[in-house]
Amino acid sequence: MLSWCGFYRKLRAAILRRGVHVEGSCCACGRCCRKIVLMDHGRWLHRERDFERLKREESHYERFRITGRTDDGMLTFTCDLLGEDNLCSVHDTRPDLCKTYPAKLLYYRGGILLDDCGYRYVEWTFRDAWDSLLGRKRIFDNVLRRELDKQDENGTDS
Repeated sequence: MLSWCGFYRKLRAAILRRGVHVEGSCCACGRCCRKIVLMDHGRWLHRERDFERLKREESHYERFRITGRTDDGMLTFTCDLLGEDNLCSVHDTRPDLCKTYPAKLLYYRGGILLDDCGYRYVEWTFRDAWDSLLGRKRIFDNVLRRELDKQDENGTDS
């Protein structure tokens, strides 16, 4: 089930014939392992009984523990195999869900990345397409993005 945001993202990608891509790298903060939302057969988990069934069907979900709910009512989870150093204690045998994070599927389902995540989704917008069609170059946007990336890499604020 798509959210409105996910539907819009998918529609925009289809119209513009250009999908999202992922940039960046893991900053090993462990936050993405502490506030997880899970899917089962293309649907976000909302009910504990669905999670219990999922664990019975696929044992690698045993590593996750329910910690709360999002504002939309989705269950949130934490991974019990995250070490105190914010690294996965079973990195070599982690499930595909962890290996592919942040998957494009998350973006097209309306998901977002946590603030300060080392990754970011880069999408082609209608404005990008319009500016390209008119031959406009968005030099300021590109310069600003590079400067912000430099600050992030150096860990400085302005």
